[in-house]
Amino acid sequence: MVRSRGCFAEYVLVDPALATPIPERLSWEQAAAIPISYITAWEALVQYGRLQAGEWLLIAGASSGVGVASIQLGKVLGAKVIGVSTSESKLATLRTLGLDVGICARGTDFSTSAIEATGNKGVDLAVNLVGGTVFSACQRSLGNFGRLAVVGYVDGVMKSELDLEATHGKRLEIFGISNAPLTPAMRATSPLV
Repeated sequence: MVRSRGCFAEYVLVDPALATPIPERLSWEQAAAIPISYITAWEALVQYGRLQAGEWLLIAGASSGVGVASIQLGKVLGAKVIGVSTSESKLATLRTLGLDVGICARGTDFSTSAIEATGNKGVDLAVNLVGGTVFSACQRSLGNFGRLAVVGYVDGVMKSELDLEATHGKRLEIFGISNAPLTPAMRATSPLV
């Protein structure tokens, strides 16, 4: 398994420090998904998101690869998980993986539903795998001292409004997760590889 640019190609030349043996129980396809999906989820939830047992986790784009990994990791960590998807059937499948609350939304503000699900407390950590179209809804979903991980932008929308009053008043943290600026040495020290 490897975490490197171009790692989904049939062949790729990588620094040996970036490679790790595939566990026998995993297929080639499963092993290919781990470095991208699960390491990204680990960074968003644990390394930078500091998710704790009993906290609320919101995942916008929950049916994506990183979304599924985040659901599974969130449950292992003891979090209560809210997933946002555009499909009720996808949410039904995600419930079999441990999703606690599913919100079906496309182009609508899901923050009210997320806040209600938490008993009006707001989520502790929101993971935005969609992009600019849901950034504001993710931010509005956060409670006091909430954290927002910006991981992807499959919607192609790279800009969004930032609510400075909420960021300041609730002491919110907003951070990004990207492999682009990581050197090979930094990738080699990842906790899962």
